[in-house]
Amino acid sequence: MNIDNSITYSVSQLNNLAKSFLEQKYSSILVKGEISSLKKYPSGFVYITIKDKNSEINCVVYPNVSNISNLEVGYDFTFIGQLSIYAPKGRFQFIIKSFKRNDIGNLWENYVLLKNKLEKEGLFNSHLKKKMPTFPLDIGIISSLEGAVIHDMKNIFERRSPHITLQIYSSKVQGNRADLDIIGGINFFNEKSNVDLIILARGGGSFEDLNCFNSENLARNIALSEIPIVTAIGHETDFTIADFVSDLRASTPSVAAEIITQSTNDILISLNELSERILGSINERIESLSYQIQNMKNNLKFDNLLVILDKILDNKKYLDHIMNYNLKNKLSFLENEISSNKKRIINNDLNNILKKGFALVSNPDGDIISSINNVKIRDQILIKLNDGKIGAKIIEKKYKKIK
Repeated sequence: MNIDNSITYSVSQLNNLAKSFLEQKYSSILVKGEISSLKKYPSGFVYITIKDKNSEINCVVYPNVSNISNLEVGYDFTFIGQLSIYAPKGRFQFIIKSFKRNDIGNLWENYVLLKNKLEKEGLFNSHLKKKMPTFPLDIGIISSLEGAVIHDMKNIFERRSPHITLQIYSSKVQGNRADLDIIGGINFFNEKSNVDLIILARGGGSFEDLNCFNSENLARNIALSEIPIVTAIGHETDFTIADFVSDLRASTPSVAAEIITQSTNDILISLNELSERILGSINERIESLSYQIQNMKNNLKFDNLLVILDKILDNKKYLDHIMNYNLKNKLSFLENEISSNKKRIINNDLNNILKKGFALVSNPDGDIISSINNVKIRDQILIKLNDGKIGAKIIEKKYKKIK
């Protein structure tokens, strides 16, 4: 590449000059490395990072490259492509034209082996997951104080649930012994028992950057925690061993904060809805019980009425019987009394009359004769006097002259 020192280049000119040189000089070279990160776009472009023990390089795969779907993080590939520079950013990159997979990379191999091992042990089983608190008041966050993760999460908590208290445990989240730092945070919160749940948070990174979350020791400590643990590690496509063991996985730290919290307004709305449902249920229950009670009252009144009516009917029959019996006896008694008194009265009055010289005339049957029309010539009659009776025979009838 020839550069004219007498010319002043703009940044764009310099980047395009370097781009042209690299693409011409290294138009088709072979590169061997392990894919540590991969991101696919709807346009079909795939952006990956490949690495070895000491270095890494950003790569772009065009949509027309065959078998593009076979690219996977953690696998070792041999790539054929072209060196280039992304001129607008001045970023060095490798444009992949074809590839083939070699042996599995060591990190990925260890990841797969550990995942299979813990899965067989049942460490990922859903029934082992601890229930998330509905309204957490105290939350412990284990993360690095560097970067935007803690800042972004605090903003979400303050906006949605300012009543929640956050306790931050500063920890390494990348590199050697980072898993031990994270375990220290888990033990710290479990020993103090002053939080409702724990969040393990870290921003995005390569597969290698997130490798501390693929520690077996960390996985077992997450499983042993008495406090529910939420993992919020990397991006949506990143899955670590810690994610499989944790009680809840969030795709990013910000999503974790959104999931765990409920806005104050949402809580008030939920409480109002719950209150309305409870009052509605109570009112329905009261109406149902009132209806049942009224029915019981109605049935009770009806039953009592029937009992009373039965008693009245029984008493009426009894009274009718008593009254009829007493009335008949009374009437019979009165009749006898009347008859007896009548005879006495008649006899007493008749005796007084007969003593005055009067006589009582009757036929042989005892029927009183009060008119000559009651007898015929030759009829036998009885004449009763004060001191006895006289038998006589009708020989003549004379009618009284009426003036």
